[in-house]
Amino acid sequence: MASPILRTNHTTVFDIYRVQDNIISNLIKHVAQAVFVGSLATIYCHAKAMASSSLLAKNIIIGFQFGATFLALNLTIFIAHSLLG
Repeated sequence: MASPILRTNHTTVFDIYRVQDNIISNLIKHVAQAVFVGSLATIYCHAKAMASSSLLAKNIIIGFQFGATFLALNLTIFIAHSLLG
């Protein structure tokens, strides 16, 4: 049973903590998704580079690998800034 203070129309400390918990859990979820997508792109690019016979193609694909990692990092920072204000 909820305490009587939570049934009022006023914002309480408990409400503020609940909102902060939601923001933090959403942030963790989005960061995990960004890191997962960046990891998949990195693994794919690395596999393509190892399967290639040309040195130029290997260098280009490894460049894409670093680009995917950089994109995941930037996406993580962007999400953190947008969620935390």
